[in-house]
Amino acid sequence: MKELLNRRVPAILWIILILIGIPLTIYNLKNQTVSSSQASESESPQDVKVTNISNNSFTVTYRTQTPAIGSVNYGPDKQLGTSVLENIDEGNAALSPRTIHSISLKELTPSTKYYLAIISGDNTFLNNGAPYEITTGPEIPSPSAQENIIKGKIILPNGNAPSEAIIYVSAQNSQILSGTVNNNGDFSFSLKALRTDDLTSYFNLTDSTVFNILATDGFSKSSISASLGQTGVIPTITLSNDYDFTQESPPAASKSAQSSGFPSISHTSRSSKSKILNPKGK
Repeated sequence: MKELLNRRVPAILWIILILIGIPLTIYNLKNQTVSSSQASESESPQDVKVTNISNNSFTVTYRTQTPAIGSVNYGPDKQLGTSVLENIDEGNAALSPRTIHSISLKELTPSTKYYLAIISGDNTFLNNGAPYEITTGPEIPSPSAQENIIKGKIILPNGNAPSEAIIYVSAQNSQILSGTVNNNGDFSFSLKALRTDDLTSYFNLTDSTVFNILATDGFSKSSISASLGQTGVIPTITLSNDYDFTQESPPAASKSAQSSGFPSISHTSRSSKSKILNPKGK
């Protein structure tokens, strides 16, 4: 009898341990799933836009809630196959996690549809379960030799340059250009190859052309109106203020009605299932 009890006690202990272990395992798995989901959401590309479209290149921009390393996998078919890093990481041995992302795809074929997926952190993001689709512009004659630029400087309310910021530039009926600032907050755009919004011809620039400039560091933004003028240089912009530099007298800065988020250039979504901005007529 004593020997029988000795045999049964370990078995009973195993059963007790299993009964205790199952709820703990379920709890741990649940917590891991929540953590993974939260990490994925924080790295999810938001406000995805495509800009700088030419016959052989375009740029994908987006932001993330937390700093993440970004890249794009793309190709002329849904198999993708070619990867490109963020512009700032090209040629660098160490990659830089960031919240504002700008990735340029180059050496493309004119008038060709490309498929792409955004790699953010350890996750791959598609458009409603399918690759994003972007079409390059047609090949058109070379632009004129005349070079036009528009440039300026972005600072924070405390006077410092932002660690990250992106600028969007467009005129009525023109395509949208984008670019990031340097360490001093400076930005510069060449307008020599600026196209119309349907990408079929170069945009006709004049000194009176009004440009809409939208700047953001992902938290604050500024909306600016400016004409090309003689130099193409606009006064310094303090983020969260709006400006109209088309007036004859220097304007006073006005407080932006909306002090956070990316510029409202196009439809945006806070989900990885958001639709990427496609150019008009594509």
